[in-house]
Amino acid sequence: MSSGGFEITAVLIAPLQIIVGIFMMHHFIGISFLSGIGVMLVTIFCTYLFQKRSYKFNEKILKKKDERMKVTQEMLDIIRYIKINSIEKFFYRKIDEKRSDEVVFYQKKGLMDVLTIFVYWSACPLILSLTFITYILIGNEMSSEVAFTTIMIFTTLQYPIRLLPTSISSLLQMVTSIKRIENFLYAKEIH
Repeated sequence: MSSGGFEITAVLIAPLQIIVGIFMMHHFIGISFLSGIGVMLVTIFCTYLFQKRSYKFNEKILKKKDERMKVTQEMLDIIRYIKINSIEKFFYRKIDEKRSDEVVFYQKKGLMDVLTIFVYWSACPLILSLTFITYILIGNEMSSEVAFTTIMIFTTLQYPIRLLPTSISSLLQMVTSIKRIENFLYAKEIH
């Protein structure tokens, strides 16, 4: 639960750091920072979509895992009967089918996680590049003072920009786990 506290703090603090950084970038490079904000908003939206799908896949993984564990437990409960009648292969196939269903959702969730990581690791260079291109296209001359100051501010912003999607993802997984525990604790009968 201690990492959950970190994630909550990150979700609350990261936007504040981003806002302060944006204000500082506006001070140094004017409205050119808006192109970087556009890229940032697109990446945040993409990350949100990927994480939303990942969250749904995670819920399906847990349901499939429960189904597999139910069959496994059923098999363990009647293991003597299974051995006497030599029907192990039937139960192995049954468990394998449940595991195969589960693996499909692991793959889909993994793809969403890979896309999320790609988006937020490529976001920072894209934001900085697009901001500089916009600054030059507006008609400003890029001086070393402006470039290095902007890079320094942007380097400071990279951590909260990269941390935010990961923290949101972790919080969503934590919510799923808490719901499952709550459902288990409030269940009238344990099977």
